[in-house]
Amino acid sequence: MQASRTDNNLILELGLLEKQVLLHIFTSVISNYRLKPEEMHPKVAAAWYSTRGCKSAGMTAEETGEWIESLREYKSANLALLEKWVTAMSEKPADPFILKLPVEQAHVLLSIINDHRLLAAAESEIGDEEMELHSLNEFEELPADKQAALYEIHFLAWLMEEILRLAAPEAASWNAARDNT
Repeated sequence: MQASRTDNNLILELGLLEKQVLLHIFTSVISNYRLKPEEMHPKVAAAWYSTRGCKSAGMTAEETGEWIESLREYKSANLALLEKWVTAMSEKPADPFILKLPVEQAHVLLSIINDHRLLAAAESEIGDEEMELHSLNEFEELPADKQAALYEIHFLAWLMEEILRLAAPEAASWNAARDNT
C-alpha cells in the first residue's frame, strides 16, 4: 500500500490483497453498525459501547442508555460513506485500487478502522499478552483465528499511522476542537 496526499485529499493505493482485506473489514463493520448493541456479540458490544465511563461519571441507567444510543447513531452516520467505499472497491477490479477521500473524512476512516480493530480483538479474545508478542515463534503458536485477527489489527494500526501522518495539520485541529468541547 502506498499512502499520499495531494492538496486536501488522501490517496490510498491498495494492492489486490490489501484491497480484499480492507473490503472484508469494511463489510464486517457495515454489518455490525446496522446492529443494536443488544444484538451484537456481547464482547464486541462491550468494546464498542463500554459503560465504564458512565459508571465512573455517576450516570443513571437512563443517561447511560441515551449515551449508548447517541454513540450508535454516530457510528451509523458513517454507513453511507462506508457503503460508498465498498461499492467503489467492489466495482473496480483494478490493481492497484485507489481510494481517494477528502482529508476532512479522515477522522471517519480512522473511527471505522479503530472500530474494526476493537471488533477483531473482542471476537478473537485478543488481550494485551497477544498484542505484545515479540517473536514470530510466539505468533505461530497462536490459533489461526488469532493470527488472522492480529494481522488485521497490526495492518490497520499501520494504516492509521499513515493516515494520521498525512492528515497531521487537520488532526491537530480535530484535537483542538475536541478539547474545546
